[in-house]
Order: sequence, then structure tokens, then C-alpha cells
Amino acid sequence: MNKYDEMSDMDINKAVAIALRDKSCVHMMGEHVMMWSGNPKSDNCGYRIFNPCRNPADMWPIILANDISLINDGVGSIGAAHDDYQQVWLPKDKALRAAAIVFLMMKDSTK
Repeated sequence: MNKYDEMSDMDINKAVAIALRDKSCVHMMGEHVMMWSGNPKSDNCGYRIFNPCRNPADMWPIILANDISLINDGVGSIGAAHDDYQQVWLPKDKALRAAAIVFLMMKDSTK
């Protein structure tokens, strides 16, 4: 068991957002994590919902940039792992959460 097991998806989302950006770029709006994105000089900027535990568009770039692997056990679980870090196994519908936890574990180890 690790400290992330007890955290909600929203808490994981917020921790990932803070790991990626300065805390000033991350805000809560009800049950949503909002993260500043875009270029202030364009019309395509502002806060957007950030949900790496459920949105592949948010998590996939993090998976690729950090060499996180997803592993299917063939019986209903998905594991996420990085070469130097512990694997995290969760049900298939929580694959992105598993990858987010591995990302946070990676960040914890560099502190």
C-alpha cells in the first residue's frame, strides 16, 4: 500500500497538475482541477479542466514523456511501471490512474 491508494482521483489529478506546473497555475472549481494552459498572447488560453485519471488526452503525453509502460495481465488488471519504479496494478478501467500514480512516485523520488 502506498500513500496514493487513499487519495481520490481529484487529489491525484491535483498532484499531477502541481508536479507539471507551478502551484499558481492550478485551481479547484468544485470537483474539478483547473489548470492554466495556452499562450497568453493568443485567444486559445485560460483555465481548462485537467483530469489525467480519466482523460487520455491529459495523461497520454505524460506517459510518453516519462517512459511509463502500461501492462495488461490478461485477467482484468492493468499495471503501470517505469524502469526504476514500483509497478502499480489497478482494474483496467483505472489504467490512467495507475500511470498517474507511477508519475507521482517518480516525482517523489527526485525530491
